[in-house]
Amino acid sequence: MFQDEIRIAVTEALEKHSEHPSPIGADWTVMYSILEEVLQGSDYDLRGTADVCAEAGLDLINPDHVPAWARPLAEHIKNSATKDDDLTLELLDELEKIIQKRRVELTK
Repeated sequence: MFQDEIRIAVTEALEKHSEHPSPIGADWTVMYSILEEVLQGSDYDLRGTADVCAEAGLDLINPDHVPAWARPLAEHIKNSATKDDDLTLELLDELEKIIQKRRVELTK
């Protein structure tokens, strides 16, 4: 977890020299952590982190700074009050919608 915090601090420093959305940006790094939580589980307290950010007047993830495909996930986290495994299940549902939409696009 400490390594993740260091990585985020370093990528935030690098963001000043790049444009958004950047694959090395802090929002993408957070998105990778969220996907790890959703797909394999980790010690990452997604709801707790989102709540702390909200109390500080910040977004855990700025939907405008993540790849377009990830915006529904970022917006769901921002708007949901669900916690723990229930939030993970909701995010899996959102991810499934994204995959189904892409599947339809590819079969056209």
